[in-house]
Amino acid sequence: MEVVGFVVVAALCLAFLGAVALSQSSIDDAWRWFKDQSLVLQVPVGILFLPWVAGMWIWESFWAALWRLSLVAGLAWATLYAFFPWRAR
Repeated sequence: MEVVGFVVVAALCLAFLGAVALSQSSIDDAWRWFKDQSLVLQVPVGILFLPWVAGMWIWESFWAALWRLSLVAGLAWATLYAFFPWRAR
């Protein structure tokens, strides 16, 4: 089961990376969709997809592109490391 969770998390991270590299407007659209939802939906979606929602928030911020890219990459690394099933515990 741990491997399945890792594969899902890795696929979401790769999708986010692909959106940053190929279609930044899709991140804009996803962030706009998230912000337009009611708080009743934002809370569970935000908790369930916390690293990616935080990544969208960082990417949509006004910070320099290098800072945003570094923070999003660090967040992706930390998320993948947390879900990595073969690491020593």
